Amino acid sequence: MRKLLLTVSTIATFIVVVENSFAVNDYRVKTKQFSGSIGGFAPNSTDLKGYENGANISASFTIQVAKIIGLGIDMNIYGAEPEYYNDGDLTSVGFEYLIYFQQVTEKFQPYFALGLGSYSNRIDSFLLEKKNGVGWGFVGKAGLKYFFDNDLFIGGYLKLFTNYQDIEDIDGTHTYNLGGAELNIELGKRF
Repeated sequence: MRKLLLTVSTIATFIVVVENSFAVNDYRVKTKQFSGSIGGFAPNSTDLKGYENGANISASFTIQVAKIIGLGIDMNIYGAEPEYYNDGDLTSVGFEYLIYFQQVTEKFQPYFALGLGSYSNRIDSFLLEKKNGVGWGFVGKAGLKYFFDNDLFIGGYLKLFTNYQDIEDIDGTHTYNLGGAELNIELGKRF
């Protein structure tokens, strides 16, 4: 895990240094964005087999550090319930640290982002020894924003993410992926 974090931070630093010659120097360009989003959560089909689709809510903050590169953090809350059982409800709160690739000066702004997430998970189940835990994972996000003249925007995105957590059950400790996919609509402001 340390090697992965060191690799990602080294790549991010390198990109920022290389892109510095293309930095956003026009101070009329607004380089920060804040948004809130809501949508659906589809659990991964392997480890969360038998879970119904759930809901999620998210808040995002992004700052542009170079011409096409931004750094962002998303706070993500999602949940899902088992389809047939009355036991095992999943709730997760996560922080996702992302590198965005986007053009901030366009009215239509397609973007994609890659990063890492850290999650606090709760599974309400009488069968599990350890109900709460911390997970981590990889995040990929792609979307489109449309900016109005007053710097408000509306958009949508698809996010795919993993959320690996060690869970103790009757067979011992196993690592499960509690992540999945999210499809959201978002509203926000550029400033």
